[in-house]
Amino acid sequence: MVDATVTKVLPFDALLEVAPGVHGLLPQSDRTAEPQSDSTIRVRIAEIDVERQRMRFAAG
Repeated sequence: MVDATVTKVLPFDALLEVAPGVHGLLPQSDRTAEPQSDSTIRVRIAEIDVERQRMRFAAG
């Protein structure tokens, strides 16, 4: 579980930042509520793709 800042809300994903320069996506299907930009939410890291340098989150 990590605290992440919502940097942008898109129709199907929300872009989150967990540390400066470290971003990941929270898919709409993994949300429990609609996040608001610039808010901090608690999420769990669902997947880390090292090769593609991508991270996916799920609602905490």
